[in-house]
Amino acid sequence: MQTACLSDEQLLLAIAEGHEAAFNAIFQRYQHKIYSYARHFTHDEVIAQDVVQEVFLRIWTAKQELGNIRKAEPWIAVLTRNICFNKLKKNACEYKAKSLLANHAGAQSGISEVEDYINYKDRLQALNQALQSLTPQQRKIYHLNRDFGLKNEEISRQLHLSPNTVKTHMVTALRRIRHFMESHPSSFLILFFLSI
Repeated sequence: MQTACLSDEQLLLAIAEGHEAAFNAIFQRYQHKIYSYARHFTHDEVIAQDVVQEVFLRIWTAKQELGNIRKAEPWIAVLTRNICFNKLKKNACEYKAKSLLANHAGAQSGISEVEDYINYKDRLQALNQALQSLTPQQRKIYHLNRDFGLKNEEISRQLHLSPNTVKTHMVTALRRIRHFMESHPSSFLILFFLSI
């Protein structure tokens, strides 16, 4: 497959069909941009390298959705930004937990905050289970909205659905996730994030 003359969008379509040469081409085009953005955003070389790997892992594992992407560069930028946010949040939580264990071993407040962190991890696991309870269409719409930052109108165009259909699926998905989370203890933080 000759990839040099293909547009980014054509490469994504080829990746959706499983062409590794197209994946390598998009990697060559974007790896340095993604790294530079992530390095600037996180101020951390190791995290920036992790972000590059995760962006391309997501691109490869989300092959079935790539055919819906109309503009590759903004989509990759949003994906990169979201992964940077997630990495920074995760690192902050882990740093806080390790710091608490080191500095407050045996202190009641330290134990309480470590328990909060463990509960947070449990709630994230429950959220992942809740997402598995959605229909494939609901999961796809939720994924495009929450992970890729697309608005209902953009999802509507990409999936060739009416905006009302996208909205209905999103509302139903959020309702099902809330119902699932309410049946699990300590789910208030996740419910708060779902309401944003």
